[in-house]
Amino acid sequence: MIIGMREFAQSWVMKIVLGGIVVTFIGAFGVVRLSATKQVLAKVGSDEILLLDYNRQYQRALDDLRQRFPENTDTVANQLNLRGQVFDRLVRRNLFLRAARAAGLMVTDEEVSDAVTNRPHFQVVGRFDFATYQAILRQNGLTPESFEEGLREDLLVEKYQRTLVAGVVISQPEIDLRYRIENERVEVEFIYVDPEWFRGKVRSDREAEKAYYDEHKAEFNQPAQFKIRYFILSTGGLEGAVKVPARAIGRYYERNRETEFTTPKKVRASHILKQFSQDTSPEQVAQYQLELEKILAKARAGESFAVLAKKHSDDFTKDRGGDLGEFQREDMLAEFSNAAFALKEGEISNIVRTAFGFHIIKVTRVVPARQISFGEARPRIEENLRVQRAERKLTLELERLPFRIESEGIETVAAEFSAGVETSGWFDGAATLSDLGSTGPLYSQVRNLEVLTAGVLRRNPVQGHVFYQILEKKEAFLRPFEGVRPRLTERVREERRSTEALKTARAAYQEIKSLKDFMAFAGRHGAKRETTAFTSVERVVPNLGINREFQTAGFQLSEEKRFGLSIQDKTAHLLSLKKRFSPPKEEEAQIKARIAARLESGWRQYLIGKEIERLKETIKVEVLAPEFIASS
Repeated sequence: MIIGMREFAQSWVMKIVLGGIVVTFIGAFGVVRLSATKQVLAKVGSDEILLLDYNRQYQRALDDLRQRFPENTDTVANQLNLRGQVFDRLVRRNLFLRAARAAGLMVTDEEVSDAVTNRPHFQVVGRFDFATYQAILRQNGLTPESFEEGLREDLLVEKYQRTLVAGVVISQPEIDLRYRIENERVEVEFIYVDPEWFRGKVRSDREAEKAYYDEHKAEFNQPAQFKIRYFILSTGGLEGAVKVPARAIGRYYERNRETEFTTPKKVRASHILKQFSQDTSPEQVAQYQLELEKILAKARAGESFAVLAKKHSDDFTKDRGGDLGEFQREDMLAEFSNAAFALKEGEISNIVRTAFGFHIIKVTRVVPARQISFGEARPRIEENLRVQRAERKLTLELERLPFRIESEGIETVAAEFSAGVETSGWFDGAATLSDLGSTGPLYSQVRNLEVLTAGVLRRNPVQGHVFYQILEKKEAFLRPFEGVRPRLTERVREERRSTEALKTARAAYQEIKSLKDFMAFAGRHGAKRETTAFTSVERVVPNLGINREFQTAGFQLSEEKRFGLSIQDKTAHLLSLKKRFSPPKEEEAQIKARIAARLESGWRQYLIGKEIERLKETIKVEVLAPEFIASS
């Protein structure tokens, strides 16, 4: 990351992965050692994407991901297809650069200079500071030349994208319509016309039951049933058979000494913040600086920093004397961290400007960086490598064991892994087995297989995969009418209760003319009157759930038509309008501004996406080393 505050991380480098995700290149391929020879990952037309560049972006993405998900980084990276995301963003950037150059666009030295000098991270007291600029680049392993070349390309991509979306204009009627759709709410009182009101009042008969049976035979079909013999194999069952060479442990430690086994330096600090925004006038900023200089003088003269923070600071930490707790360098904005980490314990900084305003920082504790020794790290490394090797072995067995089970027998194969073989009871897709849980996924595999066929139900390495062989099979059949009579009786009664409920709801809707009628209907049936409010775009109606018909009926109500009927999936509700309302008038302009920005952003993204599709059709993208971008 070029700037600790992560401004640069939001340019092409870190937009690569879902807002900026980032690990060492230790995914499925371990640590990659790149030689001095140029290695090309892919070609975009005649331009090359180097494996080295891809590796750097992937490392940054993976490091950030590790900070967010330290316990399961690799799993999340695979779920997000992190490798593919990084690669796709690099391709998109190259496509845009080619298109921008073909269109004759260029970025001048003056534009690059303005972009550098106007970045607040390179400024001190509102002015560009070359020493700060050099220090920040040096801290991130960059030269001004490499940074400015990357920035030039960023600006060129942005300039091309601006040409694509220059014509996007969101009309006021479109904004007004979206505002009404999303923000107008209707509040209604409603009654659920419950089929249970008619329990005991409807009957069933053989003729109706036979008709239901004939029309719904699929409901009474008994699917094929199976018995299997199976054993479960997990990484835990394989770890004992896995050997981890001492040299592998040593290599892992050396490769990860500076990352995984080094605790970075931390400081504990307090601060006094005078907060202001980027829109604050220069005169007001100068006034804030004068105020803070007086406070700084008092702090350096020996007045209690905590007392000064409680009295003068503008953020929530003032209540605890400005204490920020312990933090690493990357936890804070770059300007703040640069100042804090340059202080010794007990020292107070000069005035520091960040995007939040002016700060005075006092370091109260310094925790030096610490490296875990090989002896301390060895047990953990050995255990991790043992688990990894067990997982790889288990992955291999997923493909091999079903064939071996069919040829050698399930008992012989299970014995090799000291796994016990179990025999299931009869099951179909709706059953539950004590060891295996719901049989739905298993049944989807075996339903079309024959006796003695072997297979594997893949779950996860810790829970264990299920290796099975079909022992017996019963073919599907239709359950006879007499055998399902009790169930048919209840089905017919349910249907008739629902019919009565709908009939009652429709009749009541025709009769209700006033709130008195509405309340009287509820009283006659002992029905609960409930209230809810919703917009037309909400997926779930509060107190009701998903019911689009209810929402439609609610928005059809008005002062002239105060009562409504909603029927969805044989579920009936009677509605009474309480009120229609929108947000307070003073909030309207702000909400509409957000809607306009969102609609404009949506159109911009759409147009940029369509341009990417067009460019991919006209410019050949050739992947030369697909193994480096495949998820593990």
